[in-house]
Amino acid sequence: MQLGRFGGVTFKVNTWFLVLLLIHAGSGLLKQTGIFFGVLLTHELAHLIAAAACDYHVDEIEILPFGGTLRISEQPGTNLGVETLIALAGPLNNFFLAGLGALLYRIGLWEQGLLDLFLMANLSMGLFNLIPVLPLDGGRVYRAWLTRRVGYRRATARVARGGKAVALLLVLAGVGLLFFGVYQLTPFLLAFFLYLAAEKEKLSAGFIPIKGLMEKQGILKNDGAMGTYHLTVLETVTLGEVLKHLVPGKYHLLIVVGEDLEIRGVVTEKRFFEGLTRLGPDARTRKLLEDGSWP
Repeated sequence: MQLGRFGGVTFKVNTWFLVLLLIHAGSGLLKQTGIFFGVLLTHELAHLIAAAACDYHVDEIEILPFGGTLRISEQPGTNLGVETLIALAGPLNNFFLAGLGALLYRIGLWEQGLLDLFLMANLSMGLFNLIPVLPLDGGRVYRAWLTRRVGYRRATARVARGGKAVALLLVLAGVGLLFFGVYQLTPFLLAFFLYLAAEKEKLSAGFIPIKGLMEKQGILKNDGAMGTYHLTVLETVTLGEVLKHLVPGKYHLLIVVGEDLEIRGVVTEKRFFEGLTRLGPDARTRKLLEDGSWP
């Protein structure tokens, strides 16, 4: 369900998240539900602020039962340091709020009341999101580290498998609670959405380079022609550096040269993005010319 659009960002709430909130509210836990929603919202806003501070444009924020997801316009997997910072902003916000709540209590500005729940909500959300599996924040940090070694696509697939494994553990935990007479729907809902989100992350990694190419294919179909941008690059330059020089709205041909300025080969934009996804932004451009060098 779409809440609205503010500052160019679309805010959505997943229907099942609302169902989960209604179940808890119907159980007489309205205040606790409100605190949980507020903690989750500030978690996502921290991601948004970090992304804006790094000049990343956020298109959409969707609140899910286990947290939320940000959809940004920039090509993922190209600035791994920035992506790590954005991912860590959410959990760090939760730990900061937990510490702030404890401090306000110690100096007498916050009564005991719902403080324990506020602390538990922040600490549990922060710690849960640091688990190194997709689509959690810890998984995005781990993927950024792994991308430098195996490429964005393989890193995404590996960390997404971890997300599915955690989903299975949540199901087993829910079954275990049933065995002891404790009926909890939350583990099963979390497992369901964690599995779906992990699979979505895995699938989207393969479509990232295709998206831009399909847009250009559409332009060619409509107009019959489009500008081609010839870019000369050294074979020792990384793919991440080359990406910074690509021009929107044009199809690229990369002329790869050595330090002697002799041409080593020509790489199409399609081949470039396939290499960026498979090999990662730290791979050298000459790798695109080596048949059989890709994993």
